[in-house]
Amino acid sequence: MGARRAHRAGGVSHVTVRMPDPVRQTALWILMRTETERRSMDGLLRTAAESFEERDRRFLWMLVQETVRWRTRLDAVLVPLVTRPLSKLDISVQVLLRMAACQFCLLDQIPAHAIVDEGVRLARRFSSRGAERLVNAVSHRLAEDGRARFAQLDPTGDPHTWASGYSHPSWLIHRWRTRLGDELARTILEWDNHRPPIWLRARVDGPIPPGEPGWVPNTYRMPIGYRPTEDPLFEQGAWTAQDPGETLVGLLPPVTTGDAAILDLCSAPGTKTSHLCDRHEARVVAGDRTRARIQRVRATMRRTGAHAELVVADAIEVAFRPGSAAGVLVDAPCSNLGVLRRRVDARWNVRPTDLARHRRQQTRILNGAAVLPRVGGWLLYSVCSTEPEETDGVRLSFLKAHPHFRPHPFAFDLSPEFMPEEGVLRILPGQGECDGVYASLFKRIEEGTA
Repeated sequence: MGARRAHRAGGVSHVTVRMPDPVRQTALWILMRTETERRSMDGLLRTAAESFEERDRRFLWMLVQETVRWRTRLDAVLVPLVTRPLSKLDISVQVLLRMAACQFCLLDQIPAHAIVDEGVRLARRFSSRGAERLVNAVSHRLAEDGRARFAQLDPTGDPHTWASGYSHPSWLIHRWRTRLGDELARTILEWDNHRPPIWLRARVDGPIPPGEPGWVPNTYRMPIGYRPTEDPLFEQGAWTAQDPGETLVGLLPPVTTGDAAILDLCSAPGTKTSHLCDRHEARVVAGDRTRARIQRVRATMRRTGAHAELVVADAIEVAFRPGSAAGVLVDAPCSNLGVLRRRVDARWNVRPTDLARHRRQQTRILNGAAVLPRVGGWLLYSVCSTEPEETDGVRLSFLKAHPHFRPHPFAFDLSPEFMPEEGVLRILPGQGECDGVYASLFKRIEEGTA
């Protein structure tokens, strides 16, 4: 493989061992951690990518995300090529085989010898004895017909083929089929597996991005190949990367002016915070539960030039004065099941029981936030999920517990397709070229107790 080379200098033998490619080695590390720890890979990937140049950074993102996105379909390609069940192999070997399958089946213009050689080097360095022979043998088989094997797994009209073909967990497919019907469920599965384009939200008074305008005001779909980090205007804060559905959430409450504050209780990474600053002529206060998360908001404020007061504050045990806010945004932690094409690992990390746990946490946060708006003020709840537990379930229980709140009409004129009732936004993944999003806007009509 050329990984080890002996030579003589002054009568002494030296062995030079070629180290594995650092990009693939980093991908292996991230994928192993997400596999064993059931944690989001977003922070790991974002931090690791900072140490690479742009070309290697793009390859790292693509390799990690596509390996995760297509995990079960890649496994279905691999199963006939190994003599043992994949689950019986060491985690490092499972991940290395998936990485090889991803490169052969999904990524273009990577020489076959590079995929094989680098996989063997990684196996030799990080896996058990003999793993390199397995990785070598399977990689050569993938080089012969891996792409054809992958194509043969295209899902059919038979839902039994969807779990492997669309690479989604069976429980989630069953849930969507039961609630939405087969046609709509299949549309969402297909949507989740498209690599997402970059959408930009431009500032109201700023320059216009060189992309295609979306139906949501100030949103632009950028052409394939656009890279924000190479765009001086993006780096200078002229626009922000944000899905149009998420941008739409910020347009729902009325424009607020005056001295009373707008509070953003779950603000990291600050994308919606910057939108609040751009749209409202009021003091914006952004809080989140850890200093590290507030640092992410600070970085967004610094890049965009927006100004918000930043505080470390737990959204459940609210640290703000009751009745002090003209408006409150609760963009609550959720399952992320509406944004699986961007948060590709959520499909594997989320369990059915997590939805009830998220609902309890979201309800506690919203109940805590109920004391903050002044009479006549607004409270906006949003999640990037459309699952009933995290959406209507939270909204209805909130209204029952807080009769001094009512649904608030939106400031933005929405199609009935996206507004099932007053004060409710629901966009399923793929509708209106948006990722899945839900929001409910409330108005405080009188004094009350939380």
